[in-house]
Amino acid sequence: MFYKKIDFYIYELGDYQSYQTQVCQIVEAAYRKKEQILLLCENEERCKEFDHAMWVFKDTCFIPHTIVNKREIVTLTNQKLMANHSKTLVNISYTFPRSLNEFNYIIEMSGYDNASRQRARENFKKYKNMKFNISSVHIKT
Repeated sequence: MFYKKIDFYIYELGDYQSYQTQVCQIVEAAYRKKEQILLLCENEERCKEFDHAMWVFKDTCFIPHTIVNKREIVTLTNQKLMANHSKTLVNISYTFPRSLNEFNYIIEMSGYDNASRQRARENFKKYKNMKFNISSVHIKT
C-alpha cells in the first residue's frame, strides 16, 4: 500500500491560456506552502511557455523558478524525471512518472483538450491499479 498523496485536478475543458493560468495557480499554492516543486512539462517548448506564464499570470506575485535543475523552489523540466530535490511533482506532461518514490505529493491535471484528458485518464487508471489513494479536486471556472 502506498501512502503518497495524489490529487487529480479536474476542471472544464477550455482554452490553453486558461489551463496555463490554472496550473500557475496550483503551483503558486504549493509554493506558498514552501514546498519544493518539480513541474514536469511535455517538451522544451512547454517549459518555455510555462516559464513565461509564471512571470505574467498575476500582477501581484512572482514564483521563483528555473528551467534547469537548480535549487529554486520551482523547477521546470521536460526530462522524464531526473534526480531532483523536489518533494512535490506537478505533472503536466501527461506521461506516467517513472520515479514515484522521489515525491511525497503528486498533482496531476485532468487535461486541457480531449487528447490530454485521455492521457490523464490513463495515468489515473495506472495509479488506481497500483493501489494509490487518489483524491479528485474539482475546480470551478
